Amino acid sequence: MEFKPSQVIKALLIGAGVLLVILMLTFPSPKAPSLDSKKISSIAQDVMAQAQLITKHRTLKEDLNVQRALFYFSLGELASEKGNVNEAIESYKTALKYDPKSSFLHARLGEEYLKRSEYEIALTHLKKAVEFDPNALQAHLLLGGIYAATKEYQKSEGHYKKAIALDPENEKSYLFLATLYSDQKKYDLGIETLQSILKKEPQSFLAYYYLGQIYSDQGKVSKAISQYKKALKIHPGFYSAAVALGLYYETTDQVDKAIDLYMAALERGERNSRLLKRAVQLLLAKKDYTRALKLLEDLKLQDPDDLNNRLRVGLIYFEMKEYEKAKVEFEELQKKNPDSDRILFYLSAVYEKTGEAEKALQLLKRIPEKSTFYLDSVAHHIYLLKESGKYEEALALLIPSLKKYPKHVPFYDLQASIFEKQEKYDKAIEVIRQALKQFPKEERLVYYLGALYDKQGDTERALSVMQDILKTNPKNPDALNYVGYTYVTQKQKLDEAEALIKKALALKPGEGYVEDSLGWLYYVQGKYKKAKDILEKAVQMRSDEAVILDHLADTYLKLGETEKAYLTYQKAMNAKPDRKTTDAIKQKLEKLSENEVIKKRFPAKNK
Repeated sequence: MEFKPSQVIKALLIGAGVLLVILMLTFPSPKAPSLDSKKISSIAQDVMAQAQLITKHRTLKEDLNVQRALFYFSLGELASEKGNVNEAIESYKTALKYDPKSSFLHARLGEEYLKRSEYEIALTHLKKAVEFDPNALQAHLLLGGIYAATKEYQKSEGHYKKAIALDPENEKSYLFLATLYSDQKKYDLGIETLQSILKKEPQSFLAYYYLGQIYSDQGKVSKAISQYKKALKIHPGFYSAAVALGLYYETTDQVDKAIDLYMAALERGERNSRLLKRAVQLLLAKKDYTRALKLLEDLKLQDPDDLNNRLRVGLIYFEMKEYEKAKVEFEELQKKNPDSDRILFYLSAVYEKTGEAEKALQLLKRIPEKSTFYLDSVAHHIYLLKESGKYEEALALLIPSLKKYPKHVPFYDLQASIFEKQEKYDKAIEVIRQALKQFPKEERLVYYLGALYDKQGDTERALSVMQDILKTNPKNPDALNYVGYTYVTQKQKLDEAEALIKKALALKPGEGYVEDSLGWLYYVQGKYKKAKDILEKAVQMRSDEAVILDHLADTYLKLGETEKAYLTYQKAMNAKPDRKTTDAIKQKLEKLSENEVIKKRFPAKNK
């Protein structure tokens, strides 16, 4: 029988009732996923559109078939909206049984199969969609996309042009066609297509963005930059244009401009994860931990299960020396990932800083030999034993490890450093010499050899080693600093010393040892106020370094700040200096203890 308008109304009323029932059944509690009113309205409109398509194209034998088709179509729309692709497909397939020639249903099935990357099945349904309704706009766009992906450009172009003919105001169709031309390097046609959008809609930021992409592909950088800027002027938070322009700034060493651009887009409310990650990466490279941390907290909210974001937060706290906060992050991560070698390693480093060496050792022991962190974990285990004065235990772990992994350079460093701690400098030097036979170009080992000669008291030989390093690598900051500092301690070539130290500081900014060298240079030159400012900065960077504290205390003494000098010498003693430095500081403290100001200020310490 012919399907009359009154029956359509009846079917729609039934469909609306079904939709309400579905919504009630689908979302039984506040904890379940929810759809807002706009989404529900959109789904209802799709249901009505489907009913109109049915009445437009044919009559149906059974009123019941319409009701069933709409029912399963409604289920499919709800499942699709919630991201349940498999459920959506089954519902649409069932709806199709009751309405097998529905172009709309075939198009929706094709779209869902594309989400599952089942392109052949999707293609079949989309072809049927345009067969049953040659004016099915969405089906033409999807077919154009499939053919573009399979490089069947002529077919793709035909579908995009058909879509434009069906709806000349639909911006997407033009954008897809322009991209298709660009993929074929038909840049003039792509530009022409995008400009036709701008004639209709001069505020189309997408058209400007894709023009920028085409100019970029052509190597016309200035034109591309101009288009990206136009896109951002219209839509300041448009992340794709921000990233494209930002990457240009990054590759042309305009990192600050890139950061400003990303931050501006983020401040306007754009929370795209790619944009956030670019900004975080650049801020970390500049050691701007405060801003990087704020953005990472946003990323954590976007994806709480992203392990890398949580790791970065913990590592930033570690770099900022906020070890308790780092500990909280890594302990939470470790609870969720108890066997992660990376988390075990990082958490052990945090425990070391919080004075929980035993906890650190227990974690390091759990890292398996197959792990990429294994050798570093063994090295750190040995280091912790050395620092706690367990030299024999450290060597007992080191010797077999060195035999098993003779190519692992840090093990030689460690062995020499254990002998250095015991003031067995000859043994330490011999270890490094033997290592250099295997690794003659290992600059770090050569530098350590020079430092050991210095500890042994052979300054001339140490200086010669450092100067040899600078002949092959004039930008080695540690060697530059050593030579400069040695000249300062010898009170010779002070102008050259200053140039060397400042060069080292430029190569290694924020390094406490280099700042100390510069401060001590000013001390030797009698510029005590200047020395004080620099040495206080050095102590902030290396608060546990006895020699730097000793230098600062000497400076306070010269400036008449006796109490500060006394307290700083005490801190230097607590930093466990070597025997030579210890003896020197003790003499200074003994001399100061006779000072009347110190006697009155610290009576208990001078009894």
